[in-house]
Amino acid sequence: MRGDQEPTDRHGWNRLDSYRDIMARVLRNHEWFIESDDLDLAHVDGTLQISGHLTCSSGRLLGVWKRLLVQSRDGVLYVRTIRYSYEAFHAGRCLFRYDNAHPHPGHPDEHHKHVFDASGGEQVIWLGRDRWPYLSDALEELAQWSAASL
Repeated sequence: MRGDQEPTDRHGWNRLDSYRDIMARVLRNHEWFIESDDLDLAHVDGTLQISGHLTCSSGRLLGVWKRLLVQSRDGVLYVRTIRYSYEAFHAGRCLFRYDNAHPHPGHPDEHHKHVFDASGGEQVIWLGRDRWPYLSDALEELAQWSAASL
């Protein structure tokens, strides 16, 4: 990297058409695991919102909620995720949730993961802005939950 460049922001601005292509590719790449989806894209207060569920094999479910800023540059729409939540379930029990909805005491920023054990106990793990996941990351983690883990 040259000295005058900023580090790449893995969650930076992206053309809306490219963003949609990426989302479609993620869903296609996980067809072996995703049985159905009801994801919806809606305009909300000048932003785009993606929300719904991905019903996956073995009774697993991934709730998806994302809020994206929208910006027009020379007539081309760009988007950037500003809020997100990926919440994984099995048999009515939450397994994990990634989100940035609220800060936690002692965390430098709001990006974190909740992990739930079988008894409902919760651990909150700070991730930080540089490590918050993509939808594909959450899907892959949910797919890795073996029957023994569930």
